Amino acid sequence: MSKFIPNSFQVPNVLVDEYITELSSHSFKLLMFIIRKTKGWQKHKDTISTTQLAGVLGLKMIRKVYPYIKELEDFDLIKVHKSLSKTNQYSLGKNFTKPVPK
Repeated sequence: MSKFIPNSFQVPNVLVDEYITELSSHSFKLLMFIIRKTKGWQKHKDTISTTQLAGVLGLKMIRKVYPYIKELEDFDLIKVHKSLSKTNQYSLGKNFTKPVPK
């Protein structure tokens, strides 16, 4: 029997217990979306367009999503895998299951 609930994805408690107060609301929303696109589909990383990320946040200009991506990178909650002329891939960072670094 699987320990996972069907049609769901798991979020480590530390993200809600600690990072929810440290991250901006848009960054937290992006993190949940990236977790869903990766762990929710049992993937290590996933290709996600900036347009798609901006859409999740309700932003019309895609350049406005970059500060939120950077915030998640700065906390090492995500890693952006860039490749010339290709859409970025995203994976979860080293601090995904660790408390807020002090």
